[in-house]
Amino acid sequence: MLLGAYRGAHLDVVGLTTPLPADRRHALWFDRRDRGHGGAAREAWRRSGGTVTCVGEWHSHTAGSASPSTRDLTTWRQILRKARGRQHLFLIVSPQDTNFVEGVGDGGGNARFRTRLGPPSAG
Repeated sequence: MLLGAYRGAHLDVVGLTTPLPADRRHALWFDRRDRGHGGAAREAWRRSGGTVTCVGEWHSHTAGSASPSTRDLTTWRQILRKARGRQHLFLIVSPQDTNFVEGVGDGGGNARFRTRLGPPSAG
């Protein structure tokens, strides 16, 4: 989960959660299931005085490209249906590249995605 704050037209990512024991992982997908992510988001909200919240999702593809799978797109659409017009960031990192996807839901079940694929980060 990506944690951050909405600042006008900008989205500031200030933290993230990492995989937890109940999450399900595969080389090409990630299924966030552990309740600890929600606890981290609630704690960030409390500590920030109500400004930091969940602003997106991230995961890695340990093999292949950072292109979103059908499962990724389905999950992202479900998130955006509940987002009520709020922008979200979806990030996939792989050994080949990094994919930054901005998603916006209209609150009515429709979602728009804008993608920027880049090289892997220097590490």
